[in-house]
Amino acid sequence: MFKHSPTNHAWNLSFDPAIEMGARIGEIEAMCAPPHEAARQPDAVASLAFRQGWERMAGQVCDQCRSRAAQPSARPAFRP
Repeated sequence: MFKHSPTNHAWNLSFDPAIEMGARIGEIEAMCAPPHEAARQPDAVASLAFRQGWERMAGQVCDQCRSRAAQPSARPAFRP
């Protein structure tokens, strides 16, 4: 198991499926840097920071997909 957060097992459980679905280690690093600072605070604050990091990265991935889909070369040819 990839263990990015030594003090939060629940967070670690989310990393492996993300990696299996194609996330890159650098993306996980970018998502989890702010929550590491927040992890020293109460659980509610840390969980919110964790979720916001993942939401931010999800938005970036969606933006990348939209921009790739808008490129003519990315669209598959229509075959009846």
